[in-house]
Amino acid sequence: MRLFAALLLCSLDAAAQYVPTHTVMLRSSQLELLLDRDTGLPYEYRVLSNQAVIHGAPGNQSVMTTLFRARPYTFSKVSMTPRRNTVGANRCDFVFTAEQDGEPAAGFTLRYELQGAAVFVSLENIKEEPGFQLIDVATPEL
Repeated sequence: MRLFAALLLCSLDAAAQYVPTHTVMLRSSQLELLLDRDTGLPYEYRVLSNQAVIHGAPGNQSVMTTLFRARPYTFSKVSMTPRRNTVGANRCDFVFTAEQDGEPAAGFTLRYELQGAAVFVSLENIKEEPGFQLIDVATPEL
C-alpha cells in the first residue's frame, strides 16, 4: 500500500510540474480554457467567478485513435499529434491526420468551443481514405 501511495504521489507531482510550451487560450465571460498546441488537449480550465482551476491532461498524454485497415485485415492504435490549428475568440480547431505504414489513413478536426460556462467538444471534417475506417478517437483527461 505504501508503494502504491508513493507512486501515486510521484505521478501527481510529475503532472503538476508539466507546463505546455505552446498554448492556446480561449475565453468566454465565465471560463478560460488553456489548450496545449502540441497535443490538442486541454491543459487547464479556469472558472472566472471563483478563480477555481481544474487541471486537464498531463504532458505525457496524447489523442489516440483506433484505425481499421481492410487489407491486410488489422486494427491498430495510433498516437496522434495535431498537424495545425485554427484559433478564434472562443473556438479552436485542431487538425489531425493518421497514417499507417506511410499511407494516409484518416483525418479529422477536434473542435473546442466555449459558450458561457460550457465547453463543447466535437469531431468535424472526418475523412477516411479508401480501405481505412476511423473506429474511435480517445481524448484522455477531457
